[in-house]
Amino acid sequence: MKKEFVSLILIASTFLFWGCKKGNVVTSDNWDLSGKIVFNVGYYNIYLLDLSSSSLFLTTLATGGEPRVNPQGTSIVYDANSTKGHLEIYSISVTGGTATDLSNNNAPNSDSWPDWSPDGNTIAFNRVYYPSYKEALCVMGKDGSNLHVLTDTSSLAIAVMPRWSPDGNKIAFYGQTSFNPSTDYSLYIMAPDGSHQVLLDQVGSDFVDVLPRWSPDGQKIAYGKANGGLYVFNVNSSASQEITLDSGTAVSPSGFSWLSNDSLVCANMNSADTSYGVYLISISHSFANKLLFNEFKTIPTTGVSPDKKFISVFGQRTDDTSLTLYIIQSDGTNLRKLKDTGLTGSITDNYYSQWIK
Repeated sequence: MKKEFVSLILIASTFLFWGCKKGNVVTSDNWDLSGKIVFNVGYYNIYLLDLSSSSLFLTTLATGGEPRVNPQGTSIVYDANSTKGHLEIYSISVTGGTATDLSNNNAPNSDSWPDWSPDGNTIAFNRVYYPSYKEALCVMGKDGSNLHVLTDTSSLAIAVMPRWSPDGNKIAFYGQTSFNPSTDYSLYIMAPDGSHQVLLDQVGSDFVDVLPRWSPDGQKIAYGKANGGLYVFNVNSSASQEITLDSGTAVSPSGFSWLSNDSLVCANMNSADTSYGVYLISISHSFANKLLFNEFKTIPTTGVSPDKKFISVFGQRTDDTSLTLYIIQSDGTNLRKLKDTGLTGSITDNYYSQWIK
């Protein structure tokens, strides 16, 4: 108890030290913040920020991209350049240590976009075959065992960005029936064994560099289109809904996280000054949204705490000297600036960070 009391005092003192800046309110009340946030800056470094530490300790875990933490919160998969000169899937403990090459493929194939199954036993990813540049979805065990291909490049020339549904019964992905000549990309779902492939919606001729993401109940999928919009597909009704702001402006497809089955946290460019704002948007009332805060120089990345009480935002506002962590309550109140990370550059991983227990 004494140790917890001292930690709370240190956290409160740290808040006061960082002080108030434009748009931020720092008060002396304590917050029940815990857990860790994993995020990617550029392609080169994967970071872990420990919120339970009084100093909000920042650790560099690995060099690579697309980090995903398993449901148990113990291991991270990511893609990185191997000694053979191409991308492979690696895993590393959230406590650091030596990384393990899981996919261990043969050159010149390249593996990327890993994602854990909900039970943490299987990893889906996509594999590029050279020199054809066709791409297929694969799965393997958490230790790299039983690796096999799910999609056939003769019927789906391109299959990328696999994402498991919360119940583990489906995988969402983007696909293209023909690579040359080129056809439009489409949003698909399929069974975990590659069967029952269903085309949900066409997303356009240009590659959409944003991950499809399932709602917590697995009934909706948020995804981007080549026109720059953000859409939500209802799996039950087979209806697609474009997400817009009150002004009717389309939302950027980058920088969004599910807060609940009916709400998204989205980043969007302000056309007047090309800065970015963060919005809380209701899906059932697509024009009902709330600006949480704005004035970001680059697209910020958002995350949601495991208990759904808080939203984390990484980004660099006009008065920040580097990438900074902000926390706001999930109802859009009580914004806190928690930590200036000292890091510069763009937050990648499709502007997504993962908050774990």
